[in-house]
Amino acid sequence: MEKPTSDEEHSRHQGILRLLIPLAVMVISLSAYVTTLAPEIDWSDSAELGLQAYQLGVTHPTGYPVHTFLGRLFIFVFQDPARATNLLSAISTSLAAGILSLTALRMTSNLVASAAAGL
Repeated sequence: MEKPTSDEEHSRHQGILRLLIPLAVMVISLSAYVTTLAPEIDWSDSAELGLQAYQLGVTHPTGYPVHTFLGRLFIFVFQDPARATNLLSAISTSLAAGILSLTALRMTSNLVASAAAGL
């Protein structure tokens, strides 16, 4: 078996680092959101979205069908509709931050700019 050249190793390490940056952005943002998660309904749409997921109802247009059904699944696990839908929102936002970081990384190839964009 041939030993990889230093260029191949460098390329492999860069590839791993390119995946770790968006993942780190997701973990950092999720930990911040979970730490500050509202344990009950809050102002804005959280009460309406929690009730809609609990009753499988329709809220104001557009109705948020994906949030409704995922919220219902979270309610099965966490029992409390407010906490479940707030956690769903935190996970969704953290996932969006990671995707934004990955997109910025692919567009700029700059690790620092990618992390800053996501965070």
